[in-house]
Amino acid sequence: MKTTVSKSIAACIVAVFILPFVIQAAEPVIPGYERFYSELERPSVPGGLLLLGELNCVSCHNPSEAVSASIHTKTAPHLDNVGSRVRSGFIRDFLSNPHQVKSGSTMPDMFANMGVTEKQTVIDELTHFLASTGTMADSPVKPDGVNKGRVLFNQIGCLACHDPQEATDGKTTAIGGSIAFPALSKKYTLNSLAEFLANPHTVRPAGRMPSLNLNNNEAREVASFLLRDLKLPDNLTFKYYEGNWAKLPEFSKLKPKLEGTVSGFDVLVGSKREQFGIVFEGKMVIQKSGEYTIWLGSDDGSRLLIDGKPLITIDEVHPHKVVSAKTNLSQGEHQLVVEYFEAGGQESLQVEIAGQGLNRQPMDVVLYTPRANK
Repeated sequence: MKTTVSKSIAACIVAVFILPFVIQAAEPVIPGYERFYSELERPSVPGGLLLLGELNCVSCHNPSEAVSASIHTKTAPHLDNVGSRVRSGFIRDFLSNPHQVKSGSTMPDMFANMGVTEKQTVIDELTHFLASTGTMADSPVKPDGVNKGRVLFNQIGCLACHDPQEATDGKTTAIGGSIAFPALSKKYTLNSLAEFLANPHTVRPAGRMPSLNLNNNEAREVASFLLRDLKLPDNLTFKYYEGNWAKLPEFSKLKPKLEGTVSGFDVLVGSKREQFGIVFEGKMVIQKSGEYTIWLGSDDGSRLLIDGKPLITIDEVHPHKVVSAKTNLSQGEHQLVVEYFEAGGQESLQVEIAGQGLNRQPMDVVLYTPRANK
């Protein structure tokens, strides 16, 4: 009787405390193994060698020279400046539970055997350290970029390794051994994902993702599609007007039809697609004093002012045209105003900045905005 009770207690302990961890543990996905070796009737030596390299077993175990020569070891991603590429919230979540955050990840759960308090302390310290290596620069995702990126994603080879991202006829088709995406908008900014897609081996030298030879625009478009659910806090106020103009009107003398806030220079905030105008206002936060280059592009007319002084004017009706100008900006806050009007045809507006270590990118990176998705 005593033995039976002891066995019952042991079974309960296993069921309550041990099985949940076993059930939750997700096995890593190695596409090459899944597709070529996983369904063989007999174990395969090449399949085993592939797993030894992909799972990085030789980091802890020392193989013979013969075996070592047959293994292509997978090295870890570079973490230099990871704070400028990956959101701190994602870093914390991934360290806490890598297999739940990214299904199929080969990253081991380093802290599974720690107590709750100790684990949280260690993860917080690591997160703060990694986040301190850089600063995130968010930019809004534009519908046009999403549409172009959707076409590219489905045509350039992404589907060889990744599942379709949208349903066709109400269904999505899963690919055996495919590499699952984490919640990309919780991990990347538009800029950081575009940079990775353009040069995947820069931060992942042993990455199995090939370079798809995307130019910067194409990489940004694919990133826009993958981040189509990204929602950012508003960083500009706007006033929307309606009228038939051949050149920029004096907006200060007009009454706006609509006022509000918006994330980025979105020219589609109003109801019309022709014969309208918008005035955007925001606050630039400059980290380093010096000379900067500003680009303004539009179809049709536009004007950019910094601290009340016009810097660039592209007036009248015309196809998309880009003009640049240089200006000295001191460290601190500067008032930014962009005026825009659309007469007919296509509508577009771009505002970019570069200088003092900042590569050319959308003005949003220096606009004051509440911090998103930390």
